[in-house]
Amino acid sequence: SGSGLATDQEFLGENGATPNREPLLIRKMEESNGKALIAAVNEMMVDSVFSGTTKLSVSGIVYFIRALIDLSTREVSGDTNSSGMRGISSPAGKPATSTRGLASIAPSTRNLAPPADAAPRIFSLQKLVEVADYNMLERPRIIWQQIWKQMAAHFASVGCNDNPMVSMFAIDALRQLSFKFLEKPEKHDFSFQRLFLQPFAVIMASPVSREDIRELVLRCVDNMIRSKGRFIRSGWKKIFTLLS
Repeated sequence: SGSGLATDQEFLGENGATPNREPLLIRKMEESNGKALIAAVNEMMVDSVFSGTTKLSVSGIVYFIRALIDLSTREVSGDTNSSGMRGISSPAGKPATSTRGLASIAPSTRNLAPPADAAPRIFSLQKLVEVADYNMLERPRIIWQQIWKQMAAHFASVGCNDNPMVSMFAIDALRQLSFKFLEKPEKHDFSFQRLFLQPFAVIMASPVSREDIRELVLRCVDNMIRSKGRFIRSGWKKIFTLLS
């Protein structure tokens, strides 16, 4: 209009319907909730949730990891409505959310589609690495084998992610965990090392993994042989498979 104000039809939309502002309002509400939670909850209390997993029962740690993997899968794909977690840039260079913290998700927002520019997040993936580190030497090998099977499948999947920063983080996490795991002596007639190195083999064999990621895997294996070769037992079979 001549006054510079929107007409009734412009305000309501072309067909006279009120524009849907619900997603924007929900996002603002979640950001506000996240900031309030950051101010109210000590970060050390949040960390204690993950460090305290060593005290969970066998079934408890299995369910905890399963839930954390499910959340990490949603974050990596950008399919999450929770704000305030540490994010990373998408391949197109679009900025990701960098505010730290946690935000509540209203039940009515769980089925909303992720925004088109949603960037992957690695908060839960980072916490999964921490949980693995905490429990690796605390759990009996048989129990750890059950735990690692879930983690390994997720790390292998994330290692083939389209976003190079996400996949490189997964490979580096596997490298660090592998180095620590190999330092624990492996008993005769056991093949836990081979099981632990399985995600590297899955990534190398995947048709969707990028060439630079496969090269990174090979560099990790080379570094592993040079620095931890004296600890490797059943892992050699998997390493030879990778190199071939």
